[in-house]
Amino acid sequence: MRKKIIINSKNRFFKIFFFAFAILVLSTACRAQDRLKNKTLGTGLQSKTEITESASEEIVDSPSSAFVQYAKSAGVRKCLGRIEQVAMFLTRSSSNVGGHYFISPSRPDDMMISLSMEIQQPGAGPAYASASFAPNQANGCGGMYETVVYWPQDCETVARQHYPDLQRVGSLSSQIVVLKGSSSLKIFLMPAGTGCVAIKKEIVQ
Repeated sequence: MRKKIIINSKNRFFKIFFFAFAILVLSTACRAQDRLKNKTLGTGLQSKTEITESASEEIVDSPSSAFVQYAKSAGVRKCLGRIEQVAMFLTRSSSNVGGHYFISPSRPDDMMISLSMEIQQPGAGPAYASASFAPNQANGCGGMYETVVYWPQDCETVARQHYPDLQRVGSLSSQIVVLKGSSSLKIFLMPAGTGCVAIKKEIVQ
């Protein structure tokens, strides 16, 4: 089951399409730029996994709250905290966010969930982000996200300027460079014309 969420942070209400009703979502959030570089999700975010009462209300204050509210309305319970954690990390520097949910219509609380997002970064172009959540794991709900960002510079320059703290560990085959941040964080740099596509992938522990 694929569902669509459109979020415009210039207003305070949200619109979510689920079966036969719609809820309008609009929120504000123009903050620190470029959190999609080489920072890991685990830093400073582990304490923000609990869902507040506002998640069950129609009025929300952020894109992450909208995504939590939608998942809850679709029958998801076990992964709500992980969804909030990952969505908050990915969208907190963005003024506009839109997304598609993939939630099973059968036993949604026991099946894998996938969320695809377009994240408009202040002062930069759009980034694509995908997050997947698996309930009933050793840590309650397993999570993994991936972001895709295009840089106009070549990949060597991107690695040097934007990911200086990451270790170069080789390539996937011949052209896609692999940078390592930790055992659970990798960035793949792929040439794209005269520019470079940076693909960041992290497993949430």
